[in-house]
Amino acid sequence: MGRYEFKPFFNPVLSEWVVTDILNGLKNGLSSLTISLDLGISRAELKLSGGKVRIGDLTLSAADLKRALKLARNGALIELAEGKLVKLAFYSNGKYYKLKAIAPYEAPTLEINGIHMHRIEGITPFKDSELKVKALGVRKGWRVLDICTGLGYTAIISLRRGAKVISVEKDLNVLEIARHNPWSRDLSKVEILLGDATEVVRELEDDCFEAVLLDPPRYSLAPELYASSFYRELFRVLKPGGKLFHYTGEPGSRSRGIDLAGSVLKRLKGVGFRARRVSELRGVIAMKGR
Repeated sequence: MGRYEFKPFFNPVLSEWVVTDILNGLKNGLSSLTISLDLGISRAELKLSGGKVRIGDLTLSAADLKRALKLARNGALIELAEGKLVKLAFYSNGKYYKLKAIAPYEAPTLEINGIHMHRIEGITPFKDSELKVKALGVRKGWRVLDICTGLGYTAIISLRRGAKVISVEKDLNVLEIARHNPWSRDLSKVEILLGDATEVVRELEDDCFEAVLLDPPRYSLAPELYASSFYRELFRVLKPGGKLFHYTGEPGSRSRGIDLAGSVLKRLKGVGFRARRVSELRGVIAMKGR
């Protein structure tokens, strides 16, 4: 286990929608265009002249933007870094990591080998994270353990509610791609522990958190995060009356003869939690009795 110092990048990030808007502005002879260069967090005014646009230190022609549009297919995001257009996706250790836009001005999701790490059907990743934090009732002064940092949305929302957050992430590549995501920048204010959560949690003190957010990968990818032995450790580190939100996902799995949430409920109750389904959030809420 080690501490990870999150250092975000502040380069312009473009989606397919933004590139298209700039191209249309050039085509229509506009002299300026108000656009977002950080996926909707803020707005910037760009100057268009002579069939070109200047973004930061880079001047782009229509031909450059058309190349960017090709890079941005299938939701890919493009960063303007060191005078180059760079697709925010890479292969590492047999996995393909990609920041993926899901709407013009919303927080993106993370894809690993084509699997979304957030709910995106009928909801945005950031809104989904807000609902998870709200379900726990996180408030000012709480200590929150956030397991599986990912892009950091639940950690950041908890932080904004006034909580002190410790977040745990096993995959360094996830944190590295998050550094390029404008919506992840406040992770610099979160204490991040890099390591296997099953080992990290064993080193934490008893009764030290008011809330735990567990948003693991699907069961087939990380069965150890669904094990009774791990739940027992989460029970131990929660204060009496503390709550756990456990994302289980896999909507429709019951129709295939698998009730993941049901098995999670059984194991959580087996280690001492009082627990119930929260179907609208695809998860389970559990409480440690006083």
